[in-house]
Amino acid sequence: MGRSSVRRRRSLADLPEATPFAQKRAKELLEGLVGPIDVAIAEYVEARQARGAIPLSVTAREYALLRPSAVSSPPVSQVIDEFLVAERSAGRSDRHLEDSASRLGRFRDDFKVPMSGIRVSDVEQWIDG
Repeated sequence: MGRSSVRRRRSLADLPEATPFAQKRAKELLEGLVGPIDVAIAEYVEARQARGAIPLSVTAREYALLRPSAVSSPPVSQVIDEFLVAERSAGRSDRHLEDSASRLGRFRDDFKVPMSGIRVSDVEQWIDG
């Protein structure tokens, strides 16, 4: 993982100092995703108006479930298969591999959706039975 997982918070004295820093950071985050920042803001405002109080992350997950071909997210089964191959390649014990295949096989059978369609609450509910 090349980057450090430690976040560094920059302390800025006042709004005039913070504004250019925030604008630069926003441009960095948006680079390659959309055009200029005003386009991103316009899209955000339009999406918020269309969905009201429903968070955009919920809307995005719903869209991914309804139109999986429009979202690049592998199916759960593919991710689990790749994980099990990686575990075998890493030299895990036979018992570990059997246990992982059994547990993840049940998960794969119950979640026939793209990975992007799974929420934390779905997994918690599945674990709780």
